[in-house]
Amino acid sequence: MELDFVQWDCYSEDPPKDLDVFVYDSVFLYDFLEKGCLMPLAEEDIERPGDLIPCALSACCADGVPYALPQLLCANLLFCREGDDEMKNAENIGALYRSIGVCADPGVPPAGQDSLLVSIPDRQTLAFWYLETRVDLDQEYAPLEDIPEAARLDPVIMETLLKVQSMAGKAQMTAIDPSGDAYIRGKWFASSTGRALIGYSETLSVLGEDAEKVAFHRFSMSDEKDIPMLYADIASVNASVDPAKRPLAVELMNIITGEEALSMAFSPLETGQAPQYLLGARLSVYDRLAVPYPVYGRLKEIVSDPECRVFVPSAGGRALTEKAASVFKLPLEE
Repeated sequence: MELDFVQWDCYSEDPPKDLDVFVYDSVFLYDFLEKGCLMPLAEEDIERPGDLIPCALSACCADGVPYALPQLLCANLLFCREGDDEMKNAENIGALYRSIGVCADPGVPPAGQDSLLVSIPDRQTLAFWYLETRVDLDQEYAPLEDIPEAARLDPVIMETLLKVQSMAGKAQMTAIDPSGDAYIRGKWFASSTGRALIGYSETLSVLGEDAEKVAFHRFSMSDEKDIPMLYADIASVNASVDPAKRPLAVELMNIITGEEALSMAFSPLETGQAPQYLLGARLSVYDRLAVPYPVYGRLKEIVSDPECRVFVPSAGGRALTEKAASVFKLPLEE
């Protein structure tokens, strides 16, 4: 059977009925489930379930029933240069702020190696940071229902987010590269700009040979220990799929979330290039890629932490996005 690839954006629309298999941000799991878009999966539909990172598979379930398979994971990591022991030992935003302080240069990019490089370009991203801080303050991952009204935002959380903005500078934190380069801050960091960087693991792909040398670790948004929060892309079969096509749809879902496809997708296209350093939802992907790229062994330690949780708002991603637009202001008001 011939595959028909289509462009679809989960952030702007629901999956059309003729889209048999689709990949989307896990924040919309409950949105699509409520609208009847997701086909429940049977135990035999999931290939090698023991290879899937447990928290990633759990995030695909509602009331114990799986409706998707996890494909990709994302995590905010703190990157610093080898030899900067103060940054390597910074376990939370408070420790970072005590070391970096207020950004001295408001430019984009800031000059020197004194600031924090980080991207919070929109209110939805800020909402995720708010909720992640909530989890670290409460020291438990509870169902994240919603964010409060503007007048009821937690002042401790807002103070933490203001520290991030102060270390980065308002302009740099909210700046979007004109060329659309999502990893521009990684390139700045590689060219000796900034003291530390907060970003996804893919940042490593633009660091060149320094990827093997740079230090990175998880960090807490509060003074308490880090409750590791991940984000995920997951794949589902449409509930409206033709029953005759169901077996093929399930097979395709397993292929695009499987070890072979992910390992190939993460690997460089040409000799001498860097891998993408994306985070897969299967443990075998890390074992396979760690042979030529040892950094993947370090990344495996992060995602396989038994305390990791994947961010899935039970109120749905649509409600969160709409609320964020009315509650938050960027840059933050001091």
